Amino acid sequence: MKKRNLPTGQNRKRWIDRLSDLDYKNLSNEERSNYLRFQRYSQQRETKIKSLNELKEKIKNLKSEITELDHKEESNFNKIQQLHNQFGCRIEISRQKRTPSSLLRVREHGSRKTNRGQPLKVKYNYHGKIKSVNFSKPKSCYFQTEVNLLKTIGELKGSEVYKKLSDMDNPIDGIRKYLLPDYKNYIIYLLRKNGVKRVEKQTIQFSEFVDWFKNSK
Repeated sequence: MKKRNLPTGQNRKRWIDRLSDLDYKNLSNEERSNYLRFQRYSQQRETKIKSLNELKEKIKNLKSEITELDHKEESNFNKIQQLHNQFGCRIEISRQKRTPSSLLRVREHGSRKTNRGQPLKVKYNYHGKIKSVNFSKPKSCYFQTEVNLLKTIGELKGSEVYKKLSDMDNPIDGIRKYLLPDYKNYIIYLLRKNGVKRVEKQTIQFSEFVDWFKNSK
């Protein structure tokens, strides 16, 4: 019968002297089972400790490599950091009053104050400017009327957002919050795809932004 060798590694926590073949044969069935289980668990434990130590050494080497690469990355970033804002931009949005011509006539001549039974209301349009260090001048863009713009944002962001904006007397701050971050990402997408010169000359269609947003989700 082969000798049953117990683990001999430096990480042994529990051990007994190795049994001779004769001693092993004289063990009771229960003692032999306990002995073999102890041997097996000890070997498994030492194997995992060995793997752990190897991983620690690997982590140590990786940290050293990361530190070295960090210095190399910083050195080369300093040479190209002027490219950081190449495709950067800033979006501004304004709310402009659009007074119906019929309401102007009311003020001038005192004519009717309703349109097919509905009270005449002042409406609002939303315009914007796209500013980039690469543009020769800010680029104008048109969004939608306030009524349609709120519906569009609700379509893109959900009914709760639509209700929140609709309850505001002047929702421009909410529109900035829910619309402009995604619209800016769209402009950056165009800049990267088409290049600065082409984007500066083209008309930015808000409907194309809506399609892009839906397709990117």
